[in-house]
Parts: sequence; C-alpha cells; structure tokens
Amino acid sequence: MKRSVLHWGIVIMLLLIADSAVALDAKTAQQVLSAKDPNVKVERVSPTSIPQVYEVILAGKQILYMDANGRYLILGKLIDTKTWKSLTDERLAEITRVEFSKLPLEKAVKFGKGTRKLAVFDDPDCPYCRKLHPELQQLEGVEVYVFLFPLPSHPKAYDKSKAVWCSKDKAKALDETMQGKEVKAPACDASAVDDSIKLGGEIGINSTPTLILDSGERLPGYLPAADIKKRMKL
Repeated sequence: MKRSVLHWGIVIMLLLIADSAVALDAKTAQQVLSAKDPNVKVERVSPTSIPQVYEVILAGKQILYMDANGRYLILGKLIDTKTWKSLTDERLAEITRVEFSKLPLEKAVKFGKGTRKLAVFDDPDCPYCRKLHPELQQLEGVEVYVFLFPLPSHPKAYDKSKAVWCSKDKAKALDETMQGKEVKAPACDASAVDDSIKLGGEIGINSTPTLILDSGERLPGYLPAADIKKRMKL
C-alpha cells in the first residue's frame, strides 16, 4: 500500500517527538558511568535549561552533564552567555551548602572570639592548611572551629591530630603543629578526630583546607584573611 508524503511526515514527526521525550534517569547515568569507573555513585539527575541536557550530581558533590540517552558526557562549567555567570558554580554553591547550626562544634578545636563563626576542615600535614592558619588568626570578631581532618595521603597526620586533641591547650597545640613543631600529649579519648573524618565524608569534604562560613557557604582551598573577610561580609 502506498503511503502519502503527509503520512510519512506524520510518522517522522511522531518519531522525533518520541525521541525528544526520552529523559535521562539516575539508573541510566549510573550504568553509563559505572562502565568507566565502578566507584562512581550518581546521587541524582535533573534537567537543565538546555533541552535534552541533564545535570548529573555525583557523590562528593561533583557535577557532570549528559544528553538524554546517556550517549554524550560533558565535563566542565556551564556558562550563561547573557550574564557570563557560571551556572555550574551557582549550583555547586547550592548543593554544597552546609547547615552550620548542625555542625558538632564541640568536636572542633576553637580559637578566637566574636559573634561570627567559621568552621575549617584541616589536615596538620597539609601545606595550604599551614599557610591558611595564620590568616585565620587575623579574623577579628570571629570564632574559628577547626575540625581535624587528616587525609590518608598524609600517614602521620592522624597521630598528629590525636595529639592536638589530647593536649590540655588544644588551640596552642594546633598552632604549634601548624608551625611544624612536634606536639606530644598523653593518650586520651580522641574519637572526636574519627567523628570529624566521618562528618567530612558525609558532607562531601574531599580536600583540605575547606572553610564553611556561618552562612553555610563552602570555600575550598587557601584564602588570605582579606578574602575571607570579604566573603563573610565583615
């Protein structure tokens, strides 16, 4: 039976509509990415403002982009050329925001006095943590809470963290450790260090230093005191 041009045009249109109706889901994204890296874990998938392009959020708060069929993967930042703002950075700030009031500050080393608060995840053997430490001491009117977060890549950092926590004057011990001095302290219940490591994993801390402002905003990496004050609007 002959088919009219109109008939075939309708068929093609329906096929295109059906294809465009395909939506990427977390299961498909997980299957595609697991084929490359079995350790990847997809947390959720959401549509973007670009038709048939989806935002894929991984455990550890990393953002990727994929097409609806999972055939193409886009790495990098999504930029709005009307405003030249990074939509990726805005989303990262949103999904990595921490509810500051729920942080267990009693398990952190505190120094400084003030009405504002700042939390920092630090590794005693992290060069940039040591560089950051004197900058933190320049923040007037800010209570700083340091969560000891030794990284596996620094084998001595865990014992150093426990020594700081078990010291009578924790703030002084932290200061000396960040100066490269050896700190000795009697053994004590240093489970707060393990708890900080667990906490960091739960909120996606994967590098040091990482700062968390009392607004909940997360700032990874070293920043001079002036920049921290600016971000805290001090």
